[in-house]
Amino acid sequence: PPVLTFTKSVDITSSAPGATLTYTINYSNASGAGTSTNTTILDTLPSDVTYVSGSASSGGSFNATIGPNGRVSWNIGSVAANTSGSVSFQVTVNTGTPNGTNIINTGRLSNSEGVPASDTTLTTVAALPELDITLAVDKSSASPGDTLVYTINYANDGTADANSTAIRDTLPANVTFLSATGGGTLSSGVVTWNIG
Repeated sequence: PPVLTFTKSVDITSSAPGATLTYTINYSNASGAGTSTNTTILDTLPSDVTYVSGSASSGGSFNATIGPNGRVSWNIGSVAANTSGSVSFQVTVNTGTPNGTNIINTGRLSNSEGVPASDTTLTTVAALPELDITLAVDKSSASPGDTLVYTINYANDGTADANSTAIRDTLPANVTFLSATGGGTLSSGVVTWNIG
């Protein structure tokens, strides 16, 4: 009979919603073992991911009607002794998948000899804030006594709320603070906004 080694891996084990995961399956048959015939690899997708169209390598096909979110399959055929191969595909983590969700995905190999193999990967969803901030001034050249208006724009482009957020701006030398919008307060030469 065949003596198979079957391993599955994922390139990201902690992922934010919207990220692309690449799954790779490696298989081999030991030296001196019997041939694995009519070999098939099946991978049924869990509910929290979406298949990336056309991403299955080596002639793999995707059937959206099987399982909670479709199934990727490969008809490998015969795997002789002392031979090996590899297949891969990609999915995206669905938007809105809750923080802490475990995405468990299992690949399975079957053959006519009745020597199955399987392996499972785990990716944990970890949504994170991604903050952007820009600072601009209305004059690039000024004379003593001129008023400068500094504008700070901020945004969260991430996949989770940013809590206890504060913006601090240290005043440069040779300027005097006049006012701040948005609840900004001055203390020891630093203007602070507690955004929340």
